[in-house]
Amino acid sequence: MTARRKPNGQDLALLSSRVRLRPVRRPNGRDLRRWQQAAGWLVASAVLVATAACRPGAGPRDAEDNDPNLRRGEMYRRDMRYADAERAFQKALQSRPDSAAAHWQLGILYFEELKDWPGALYHFDRYTRLQPKSRPDLVKQLTDACKQELAKQVPLGHISLQMQREITELIRTNTSLREEVHQLQGQVRSAQRSLPASPTLTLPSNPPPIVAPPPDTPAAPPARAVPPLGTRRTHTIRSGETMAAVARAHGLSLGSVVAANPGVDPRRLQPGQVIQLPNP
Repeated sequence: MTARRKPNGQDLALLSSRVRLRPVRRPNGRDLRRWQQAAGWLVASAVLVATAACRPGAGPRDAEDNDPNLRRGEMYRRDMRYADAERAFQKALQSRPDSAAAHWQLGILYFEELKDWPGALYHFDRYTRLQPKSRPDLVKQLTDACKQELAKQVPLGHISLQMQREITELIRTNTSLREEVHQLQGQVRSAQRSLPASPTLTLPSNPPPIVAPPPDTPAAPPARAVPPLGTRRTHTIRSGETMAAVARAHGLSLGSVVAANPGVDPRRLQPGQVIQLPNP
């Protein structure tokens, strides 16, 4: 085996002549601009990656979507166990009140399955506050649909007690005037039938001036007899009975029965309630 010898000065001179080392130069302005541009691209890429990871619906799943209560609620909803799904989503809200995903799931559950319009409106509003730029058009459509369903359940208007009294008084006055008109029409027809035929008059050539007799004063219509309070008829409401059914059963008009009971709401009759019946 040949022993290795140490390099001498001649070997080092030969090596340096063969290897030419490039001198290290200082960076100029062009190099610095290139390095700054590359660093800018790296920072922008890092920001985009971080933004995509925090945006709802981007990436595999958000951190709040990995909540076991949310996953359990979605499973219950697919199995049509809506009460269990509601409890699971509520537990997710208890553990994280600012969970937009939990508010969204509860809003959809109330809207599509449970038909709880106020609850759906509340959770859609909370979702919009937490995620104002997420699904704005869809949330608006769902919110408008909830409001339309709520409008169907609200009566057309709230009538105050004073307005109800005025309406009742108008109904009573209208009914009384109709009865008086029917009575006057009957009296006129009777008077027309009882009038004799007009005789043929022969006037003289020089007739004396004719003095017209004073016009007859028409007879006043007979006053309607008001029955005493003790003779008023009453009716006791049975289960499922309406005021229209009571009027038909006694041969009366619905308006007269309503007018005879000014303080009674025809839409809220209770079994055992006693109402007044007008005279036929």
